[in-house]
Amino acid sequence: MTIALIIYFSLALFLVVRLLLYGIRPTKTLGWLLAIFTIPVGGMLFYYVLGRNRRKNKFYRLKKTEEITAYLKTVKDYYDDIDDDEDLTIPAPIKSHTKLVKLIAKNSNFLPSQGNELTVLKDGPVTFTAIFEAMESAKKFIHIQYYIFEEGELADRFLSILQKKRKEGVEVRFLYDGLGSNTLSKTYINHLKKSGIEVYGFLPIRFKRLLSSINYRNHRKIVVVDGLTAFTGGINVSDKYLNG
Repeated sequence: MTIALIIYFSLALFLVVRLLLYGIRPTKTLGWLLAIFTIPVGGMLFYYVLGRNRRKNKFYRLKKTEEITAYLKTVKDYYDDIDDDEDLTIPAPIKSHTKLVKLIAKNSNFLPSQGNELTVLKDGPVTFTAIFEAMESAKKFIHIQYYIFEEGELADRFLSILQKKRKEGVEVRFLYDGLGSNTLSKTYINHLKKSGIEVYGFLPIRFKRLLSSINYRNHRKIVVVDGLTAFTGGINVSDKYLNG
């Protein structure tokens, strides 16, 4: 019993030091400290599964091709030059919002663009009507990424349009989250693959890495058509967004 207590308090002390050193918000740190010391064993297990910052332990690394390396250098140069009042290559509207533009460039590693138009889509029916219209008009590519993608009326419509556009020579890529879309059947996925669509699951749930990936999910909901029209927001692909 004494040995078990020594091990427990040693692990608890290790987690406390880790929490204090690795810079999460004070309120969050306090919450985890309370969990560790008030829920024997369970608090540490919860922290191990849900509390660790995994940003430094990448599950995958970007392949640094020559094109990507060159683009990243372009972004860095842009970031460094944006404060230069004599740099005529940076448009005045962007220079008037220097701090915001630098924040976006630094965090996303992408250059800002101008001349965009934003439309707010208020609910599921309006959103999916607009998405399907954009997909129907695709000439080059359709890229899709969803956290929850459930089979039903909406999923059937997606499948029908994507199969049609693929026959027309449009490139289609489809990414779904391994946890959020865990109900997506192999039959549906095979229909996509047989149509020539690139389909991948983000961090599929596997027992050997369950604890290391369950809290590292991809919650994005994105559709990009031809690099001209894009959709994002909080609406997943599920018939409940149509029927309430």
